[in-house]
Amino acid sequence: MKETLPVQLFPALSETGVVEHGFILRIPGLDIQTDRESALQRLEHYHRDQLAKIGTRSLKLAEQIHGNGVATIDAGSAAKTKEVDGLVTMDPNVVLGIYVADCCAVFLVDPIRRVIGLVHSGKKGTERNIVGAAIRKVRNEFAKSMMTEKIPGPISSDSTLTGWKRDAPGECWRIWPCEIVPSR
Repeated sequence: MKETLPVQLFPALSETGVVEHGFILRIPGLDIQTDRESALQRLEHYHRDQLAKIGTRSLKLAEQIHGNGVATIDAGSAAKTKEVDGLVTMDPNVVLGIYVADCCAVFLVDPIRRVIGLVHSGKKGTERNIVGAAIRKVRNEFAKSMMTEKIPGPISSDSTLTGWKRDAPGECWRIWPCEIVPSR
């Protein structure tokens, strides 16, 4: 029997009727206390199993360099887009994915034009206004109206991140891959 992955859903995104999404939480018993590449390798088959549940869509990742680069992608784009921390698409055959540890995942949705975005925003990306860059990209290339859903990454009990609403209940974990796809 396959284990069920712990996946967090967010009502604001679900209520749009535009996207399917999931925030894969920490996998019990999986040791990720290692370097980034080894941790991602250990997580890969779990993510592939989760992706298989939503069909033949193509997973697209950002390289995540802690900058403010955002790319527009589609099913024909590379599996990993270099030198960016954010991805936007209107291709219903694409799944956007990022990984966050002590950074934030920001979901972008234009429910009218059915455009989605997923942004990795850490300290440097936030200082460089990656979320603003992603919103400008969506508005300039696709949209006139958009909602954003900010989902903070791990925040220790003695730290604060002013201006972010904490939507996820309970403790945040080390690696949270995020997937968001346009509904068909």
